[in-house]
Amino acid sequence: MRKLLVVLLALVVGVVVVFAGSDNVTVSWKTYWVTFKLTVDEKGIDVSNSAYFKVFMTSSESEEGTPVSFSFSFGFSGFQKVWAVDSMSFNGKVLEIDYNNFGAVVDEWFLDNNNSSVGTDHAVFSLKALPELKFYYVDLVGETDIDTGTPVAKVFFDDLAAVKFSKNVAGMDLTMVGAYYDTDATADTISTYEYVGVLHFNGNGLNGWAAFGNPTVGTAYGVEASYKWSMTATPVTVSVVPGVHYSENLTALRYVDTSWKPWDPEYVYDGKHVWVGLTTKVDFGMGNASVFLKPNYSLDDSKFTMKTDLKAALSVDPLSVNLEYYIKDAIDFSNTYWRLDANANAVVSDVSVGAAFAYNNSNKYAYNACVGYTIEKGLKAKVFYGTLYDKDGDGSMDINPEDPQWYLQLTFSY
Repeated sequence: MRKLLVVLLALVVGVVVVFAGSDNVTVSWKTYWVTFKLTVDEKGIDVSNSAYFKVFMTSSESEEGTPVSFSFSFGFSGFQKVWAVDSMSFNGKVLEIDYNNFGAVVDEWFLDNNNSSVGTDHAVFSLKALPELKFYYVDLVGETDIDTGTPVAKVFFDDLAAVKFSKNVAGMDLTMVGAYYDTDATADTISTYEYVGVLHFNGNGLNGWAAFGNPTVGTAYGVEASYKWSMTATPVTVSVVPGVHYSENLTALRYVDTSWKPWDPEYVYDGKHVWVGLTTKVDFGMGNASVFLKPNYSLDDSKFTMKTDLKAALSVDPLSVNLEYYIKDAIDFSNTYWRLDANANAVVSDVSVGAAFAYNNSNKYAYNACVGYTIEKGLKAKVFYGTLYDKDGDGSMDINPEDPQWYLQLTFSY
């Protein structure tokens, strides 16, 4: 196991020993799911299963009135009989410790695993007297080897350490994050370190951040702030958001998201900009429509641009239709993106039927059809065919016109 898990398992043993002599020990467990699947597709036949449940241990010291608790969760999957610890937590009188056997979401400025988290596993420490303050230790590379005492040519600190403080002050949510980490998460013999500090503020219409760091190219710093004003006169809502952005070298930091995506236009960039965001949204009985315009002036090259995002949604049971037209710069029509999605779903007794269609600006279209049948409680059958499915595992339906997928699936779960 990784070093954080070894340390916390040692803590578990100590806690169990202490609690064993108490009359106020409670052990309980809860099953969340148990699932068996038989899947057939164009590549072959597979069987699989998974289970997930939690075990809780608690103890209280009534004479002091302060409970001390320890809990952990673990899951089981596959016919390989492999057990894995998901998480552990210790909630004591002075200190709270949480261990999770997956990447950490410290802050949006520290993302690596498909821009969702950072690291492989992590622990969070917080003081009971100051719960707003949290300390993170995130494993990036495993360094320890307890099978030998012979030193090896490895870097002692090859991970990420961070501190985070959150507080609401006069209606303003403030979050301060500071982190020190190794930029090379694939090697344990060399390291280049960075530190980053970020302040987030949000409240009373004001939103933004201020950041600084030390990437290899030099000092990084920046600030962004915007103010939102909105007015509603049913069925129309109008919002105006003026803002300013000033930064240098932020894109050189190791774990910031610098990739522009049509469906997620918020990302870290460098430069000096002022803008006004204008949104008009109309809600009607069967759906809504909105227009977003963002005139932007760059002080770096004295250039004027305008982001444009048009959306429309219509829902009439069992049909729903969504259309989005996005232009990164409406002045020269650069990075234009649009997509039309239509979905239909119906359930009749124990049978469910679904179909979907998508068409985008690359003149590509995709479709799918799915039929499900509930044989009895907990036992379901499903058949799927189509070119519209989540191929890259990011949670959105991808258009795959040249790669149709089909499968039959029998699932038993409770």
